[in-house]
Amino acid sequence: MQAEARAQSALEFISTYAWGLLILTIVVSIILYYVNLPNSVAPSSCTLSSSTVLCKDIIAGTNPQGANSVFVTFTNTGQYAVTHPIAYLAIGDVNTSEFACYPAVLLPGMSATCQINLTGTYRSSQLLSGSIYIQVGNCGLLPNYPSTHICTGAQNQTIAGSFIAHYASTSLKPTPMLFVTTSQFSNYNPSATSVQAIDPYNNVVVNTLTLATSPSTNYPVSSYIIASPNSGYVYDIYSIIKTNPGTCTIATINTTDFNIANTLNIVSSASTDFGYYDLCGYSSGAISSNGSVIYFPIEFPNQTSDLLIINVIQHKVTGMIGLGALFFQTYGMAVSPTGANLYITGFYSSDDSAPFGVVNTGLNKVVYSTTFSSSGPDSISVTPDGSLIYYGMVNEPALTAGTLDVISATNYSIVKTIQFANYPYIYTSFSPDGKYAYIVESASNGNSNLLTLYTSNYVISNTLSLPVNSITGAVTADGKYIYIPQNNNPGTITVVNTISDQLVTTIDTNTGGQPQDVTLTPMFNTV
Repeated sequence: MQAEARAQSALEFISTYAWGLLILTIVVSIILYYVNLPNSVAPSSCTLSSSTVLCKDIIAGTNPQGANSVFVTFTNTGQYAVTHPIAYLAIGDVNTSEFACYPAVLLPGMSATCQINLTGTYRSSQLLSGSIYIQVGNCGLLPNYPSTHICTGAQNQTIAGSFIAHYASTSLKPTPMLFVTTSQFSNYNPSATSVQAIDPYNNVVVNTLTLATSPSTNYPVSSYIIASPNSGYVYDIYSIIKTNPGTCTIATINTTDFNIANTLNIVSSASTDFGYYDLCGYSSGAISSNGSVIYFPIEFPNQTSDLLIINVIQHKVTGMIGLGALFFQTYGMAVSPTGANLYITGFYSSDDSAPFGVVNTGLNKVVYSTTFSSSGPDSISVTPDGSLIYYGMVNEPALTAGTLDVISATNYSIVKTIQFANYPYIYTSFSPDGKYAYIVESASNGNSNLLTLYTSNYVISNTLSLPVNSITGAVTADGKYIYIPQNNNPGTITVVNTISDQLVTTIDTNTGGQPQDVTLTPMFNTV
């Protein structure tokens, strides 16, 4: 009887605890299954508790510099623009640092990408989960924004959410993000033009694409480059190829395989639905803030200019904006961050002053125009918040000095004039937060400097000597570096650390050509 009792007790013990062991085994198996099989059971995802911002994608892995990173892409689904997005994660009890996202201004429907660097060690397919926080300046909370489209002082909003991401075993290496155009010369005339892709993490040329070769030195060819502002991992670069007389090609370059995806030819004195046009303009053109339209200047034999409106999706001219005689030989163009206005300059007016105009992109017409006393326009750029326009001008004809006028984007009055003795050529770019203006000044003999200007009080905090013939630079999304090309043959690009105000390295373009223009695609943060 005692043996039977013990046997009965053993059976009851097994039956009682077997279910518990079975459940524990199942739970452990599920946990391991979720951790090691990311997309089949628990795909990476992120959610945000806001109708203004929608999280689109999240991936985790090793960035090109070997650091652990999470890349987050989100879309502005609100009615108004948002500015200067910042993102960070909370994994367990540890918060990451805050990292800026790009682009700095998101119109409704546009997306931004954030590279958030992690600390710690992670294994392949390891499950990461926690909270995500995105901070944006909401332009819609400014009472005057709908009429002014200026988003200065927008109230910050922090949007919280959650995420799941599986650590990738392979490197998350975006496509090369620095692009430069170069021209080769024959008998002092540019005879061929190329676009080069440069890996900004390693500062080396990784690809070269020849865009055009001139059939004769009598037909010089040059090119400029525009990066689409849309976020993501693949970008189209719009390269403006110009030959004289008047044959222009707009090449859409796919940055994934670095091939020309589409070309749009604009031929001198050709007829379109919008009339006849002659010589392609002096400007590289400009792309709208949402990346959907290119504005491209053309010239007429009667010494007037117009802007072609080119739909980049349809690859065709869809309209024309009359500029008139004041903006004959349209020289410089800059789009406001919200895309509401396009600022333009003409090469010279009849009294040798520098024309300045404002095109309303909603109305597709010039709504303001004036001239400034300096006789030659050289560059034009807009602060990240859209409140000010920096207009660099050459004092003609001596070419011994330059002028930088800072213009209000509200009433177009000059709020500050800065003179540059002995340096007629002035090029301005900005830190992403708008606190600093990086000004490249270049003399007639090629001597060049980089000036760091506080935009709050217009005080120059640092002057750095640059290689000769330096031109306008491109600032990285996190503001840590600026890439400044030198218009020499053979050409180089100087990399400057904006934190230490020191030259970091020089990139040789290796083509025997002179750099003419440089741009950074939006998805580029550094560690």
